[in-house]
Amino acid sequence: YIHGGGWFLGAGSEPDYDGARPAVRGDLVVINFNYRLGLLGWGLHEEFTDRRTSSFANWGLQDQAALLHWVQAN
Repeated sequence: YIHGGGWFLGAGSEPDYDGARPAVRGDLVVINFNYRLGLLGWGLHEEFTDRRTSSFANWGLQDQAALLHWVQAN
């Protein structure tokens, strides 16, 4: 589950996102995670350029994409 919070606050560890009950009730795996929020997640500056991807913005969204790639691979 990717928590909301307006890309400013929140965490996958909040009680509302506890996946223990749904996981026990059915044949499913629950994955919660955290991603960068606020200025660290959505700010942009050329000095923060990722050498691998040449990206310098939207780190929170890239964190979410990395999670989805991990889920698919595992």
